[in-house]
Order: sequence, then C-alpha cells, then structure tokens
Amino acid sequence: MSQLMNSNIKMTSLDIAQLTGKQHKNVMADIRKEIKELGEEVGQLIFQPSSYINSQNKEHPCFSFGKDGAMQLALKYDAKTRFKVIQRIEELENSYRPYIRPSEQEIKRMNAEARLENARVRKANTYLKLSNVDTLSKEYKSILVAKASETLSGEKILPYAKSEQQTYSAKNLGEMFGVSPQRIGLITNKHNLKIEEYGEWYRDKSRYSSKEIDSFRYFDSVIPRLEEILGVDKSS
Repeated sequence: MSQLMNSNIKMTSLDIAQLTGKQHKNVMADIRKEIKELGEEVGQLIFQPSSYINSQNKEHPCFSFGKDGAMQLALKYDAKTRFKVIQRIEELENSYRPYIRPSEQEIKRMNAEARLENARVRKANTYLKLSNVDTLSKEYKSILVAKASETLSGEKILPYAKSEQQTYSAKNLGEMFGVSPQRIGLITNKHNLKIEEYGEWYRDKSRYSSKEIDSFRYFDSVIPRLEEILGVDKSS
C-alpha cells in the first residue's frame, strides 16, 4: 500500500466518471462505500475530499486520489472498465516520469559503442561491395558475404565456402616449372588461361602494401596446358 501511496499521479472522481461512463454521483457513492469498507483511517488517507467548479460556476464536491485510489476503484468494475482506468494510470505515470540525464561516463560508453557499431557496418559494407566484383569466383564471393554477416553479428552465421579443388599460386607454378611467377602470369594471360576452367579469382592482400588485389589461383587442370606451352612434362 505504501508503494502505491508514493505514486505522484493525481486523479479525481470526475476522471473516473469520464473513463467509466458512470454518473459522477454514482462514482462518489462508490468511493464513500470504499472508505467505509476500508475503515475511516485508511479510506480517508487514500481518498481526499475535494471540490470542483462546474460549468454554471457552482462548487461541487468530489474526491481526489493517487494511483492507490484509482486501482482500488478499478477493482470494483468490469474488465473493460478496469483496463481503461489502468491505461489512464500508465499514461499519467509516463507523463510524470522525469528525464534522467546519463552520466558523462555513460555518454562516453554509448558514443564508443556507436563508433564501434559504425565501424562494423562500414567494414561489412566493404565485404559486400567486394562480393560484387565480377572477376571473383563464386566461392570467394560467398566467403565475403559470410565475412560481412560475421562482422555485423560478431559470430559465424554463414559457413565459409571452400573450394573443392586444390589451388596453386603463380609462385607455386613457377617453382614447379622452374620459371618466375611473372612468367607464369604472362603465359596465362597470353593464352587466356585465367578462366573458370583453370582456376578462381580471389581477393588477396598485396605483399608490398596494405591494399587488397585480385589474385588468380590455378587448378590442377592448368598444369597440362603449361606443360604443353613450356614443353615440359611434369608427369615423369
């Protein structure tokens, strides 16, 4: 009871009459009955006699009360009427609820979280933009989309696609054939070997800077073509 009495909302018997559709005199009778049943000491503590001026500029009696009195009356009525009274109580409580300014520490924390979230969104958008690069393989595009979802959520939601074939870099092939990676690149460009039949495009970090570059990874199927072009038989 004491918790209800501490509520700072104020209502009158006129408010209850308007909410319930009952005549004010009947609401007054309900309140007097409540006071009698609660006992004078408690009842008059909850319901305070008051007055109002009507449209004819005449003074008439009413009762004023807080949340405890409104709830006490609501329990007397049917479900729909109780709902209206309780809804009005909540509206009044929300209107009285003071604005509490966050502390400086809380503001700094919220700003830091906002900056971190913005950074995650920018990073995820970068992954999604890269996934639209036409030269990338389907597998690598799916990896980029998975990375975007992981960046936003903080956990792995989509599995990373893995190529079902072994792949080789130009350096790997150069070591295999005893030539430089640059020559492998020149040969595969000249003979149009950087296609899906012979490998996949990936987005790799440059060895010479922090930038990311398109890099072609070769399948086993390119080895016979390079043997043919270079005149070297790697099967022996």
